[in-house]
Amino acid sequence: MSHSVKRKKTKIEQFRMAVPADLRGIVGKREWTHSLKTIDRDAADEERGRLITQYKSEIRRLRGQLARQSLDQAAGLVDIALDRLAKIRGSKDSAIAQQLTLLASHVCDSWAPMPVDRSQSYGDMIVYEPLVEVEPVPSIDTDVEREVFKLRAEIFEGRGIADGVVYRELATILLRRRVFRPIAFAVSYLRSIEPRLNLNDDETYDAIVERYLTQLVNHAFESWPAHIDKVVTPMVVPVPATPVAAAPVAQPQSTPQFDDSAGFTLLDAFEHWKRGKRITGKNKTADEWLKAAVRFHGLIGLSDTRLITSKMVKTFGEQVAELPANPKRDVAVLSHHDQIEVAKRDGLPTLAEPTVGKQVAAIRSLLSMAVHQEWITINPAAGISIEGARWDGDERDHFSDDDMRRIYSSPLMTDPDACGDTTFWLLFLAPFHGTRPGEHCKLKPREIVEDDGDWVMRIRADKRTRSVGKPAGGSQPRKQKTRSSIRDIPIHWIVIEGGFLDFARLQADRGAEWLFDDLVPDVYGDRYKEQSRIINKALRAVGITDTDKAFYSTRHTMKREGRRQRIATANLNQLAGHAASNVGDKYGQGAPTDILKGDIDRLEFRSVEWDAVVDCARARLARLRQREGIVA
Repeated sequence: MSHSVKRKKTKIEQFRMAVPADLRGIVGKREWTHSLKTIDRDAADEERGRLITQYKSEIRRLRGQLARQSLDQAAGLVDIALDRLAKIRGSKDSAIAQQLTLLASHVCDSWAPMPVDRSQSYGDMIVYEPLVEVEPVPSIDTDVEREVFKLRAEIFEGRGIADGVVYRELATILLRRRVFRPIAFAVSYLRSIEPRLNLNDDETYDAIVERYLTQLVNHAFESWPAHIDKVVTPMVVPVPATPVAAAPVAQPQSTPQFDDSAGFTLLDAFEHWKRGKRITGKNKTADEWLKAAVRFHGLIGLSDTRLITSKMVKTFGEQVAELPANPKRDVAVLSHHDQIEVAKRDGLPTLAEPTVGKQVAAIRSLLSMAVHQEWITINPAAGISIEGARWDGDERDHFSDDDMRRIYSSPLMTDPDACGDTTFWLLFLAPFHGTRPGEHCKLKPREIVEDDGDWVMRIRADKRTRSVGKPAGGSQPRKQKTRSSIRDIPIHWIVIEGGFLDFARLQADRGAEWLFDDLVPDVYGDRYKEQSRIINKALRAVGITDTDKAFYSTRHTMKREGRRQRIATANLNQLAGHAASNVGDKYGQGAPTDILKGDIDRLEFRSVEWDAVVDCARARLARLRQREGIVA
């Protein structure tokens, strides 16, 4: 604000303008004053206007100077964070390589065309959090170039020779194209190391990310072999190296300092855990474990396994439970603590108990690896669990007689045009065989075989992946839930009447890799998740509205019907893939196939007339033969 006052003796007006409070430290005074040097009113007004314009311009200049200093200081915090990370990792080379790997992992994951699946196992049920449609991070734009990049990364990265040499090219592209916001997940890791980094203000955030990428791109790796740049031809020309001047940053005395020594952090434990599991490609559990380690550092403030206490793990569980379940992008870029505050303020839905339980389990697993590595002697997370994270089972999960009649007499199962063939066959198979629905989706045509006169489905798992390359067919190797899941299940006589064996034979003749070859795997290779949504939506449409009932309820229904038919518990467990209840039942590898065949054929479900379902199955099979040009 400006004003003028007249001097009593001379009557000459004096100009006065207050210095804004934020600039007084630079200006060195609280007010600008000047004599207008005239008693002429018009001349005084003109001079006053000139001075107002002058000092408003000065205010803008000084505030711009302050802003640049603030941005320089914020960027300087990146240098501090990377230096601190270098001490944690043992060297600057290791710190930069780790950040390049984290950045590349985030970007490459965004290239996958499938939405990120937020399903969570809840015992025998699945809880779904909202889906997040992942947009590719603007970087390498064509599928061919992305595949070439990933192949080069498989060859050079992660071998301890020149880690970062390929991933640095990605950082170069991001810096050149100024792709800052989409990589907030990777950058936010530094916030857990240097809490003063402000990622909320857009201009400050851009300055921080620009410094971060510049440091990653321009770092001179001392550990790389000489002339490695001549061996690895980059896909892009690197940004010319320019010295990055470290801006002076005031060090507040209250800033916490943690002794996160090299080689003993949760991330180090994660790397040992991953190597022990021989995980080389995309893996859902590995992604969850890595996310837990990053969240722990962000929420608790340290990751040195030697300093973690049971109380910290409990606090971590409590705080993870307050994180928003599906934050929008402007929330996701905030620190974990800020996300919690936004969730409380706006009443956002928070993570489900099973998700929280998995995060705590991940920390417990990583600390167990720290015990194995002899970094610590006792796992501080042992015995810590999350209430509600485990599903204890509930008899309401089975389909009642009315439910079964409603489902299997509806057009869904009697009209050949009501749903897709895969949906029909999965619903037809499910109640008779007690299988986990996902197990049918993993079947291959050659696994429908005859065993001593009885037709069976062979539920199998694949061997581990090789260290380099992809499994045949482009999908990940099959896994089953437990060892007891690997089993042979006799095929029910009603399903055989419907032509299931002919369907399997036709698929084999077509050269189909999978029995249900229209299912598309998600980013983790799971071929069942999307199909489960389709089936559960169809069940809701025919009137199965109880939230405790879903496609998985067919598994409970089969065991309940088996008890009604007085089938031996051991045989029911064997059919369902449940572990034997005692040591004696494990001897002899369970009941013979012919005994199980007799048991399974007794399951008919008294409320269902199966003739219409069988006729529908045959009509579908006839249509498939006609489509394939096969004469029956």
